[in-house]
Amino acid sequence: MRLADGSEWILRHPSYRPTGSSLTDPDIDGPLDRLYDSIVIEQQASLIDVWEIARRLIEPNYDLEAPEIEQLLEVAEGPECQSFVESILGVLFGRRDRERSYTEWIRASMMSNGIDVIQTSGDRLSEVMGVLVSTGRTIPAGKFIEAHAVASDLAALESLV
Repeated sequence: MRLADGSEWILRHPSYRPTGSSLTDPDIDGPLDRLYDSIVIEQQASLIDVWEIARRLIEPNYDLEAPEIEQLLEVAEGPECQSFVESILGVLFGRRDRERSYTEWIRASMMSNGIDVIQTSGDRLSEVMGVLVSTGRTIPAGKFIEAHAVASDLAALESLV
């Protein structure tokens, strides 16, 4: 992602795991909780928490001092700030416009149900997915893929405004 110095920097994508002292690695649990709350309750992202998350995601990848990181994370009000927030949200939750395909539906469904994708053979896949759908443990593939179409349509409408 492009930061204040105009260069591209790589932020660490956090991994989420339900074990250990924190859900996230690197540990961004606190600012992530506050960011999510501010988005849901106040309908806007808390810039302080976005900066804290960005700092924690850049630190593991580079040998930088705190003042250097602060300079890199400076943003101007308006479109630059909005772009920065959207980039960090993309690192945290994935891009809104990411592909929603059949294979992504299978992957998400199996991961969310604790099924090891490598150990499931192709000849059993339709049975496994059928059971997950019929027991309400995943949504039908069509609904998953429709979400992509709706998001794409929404993005197209927003670009017209």
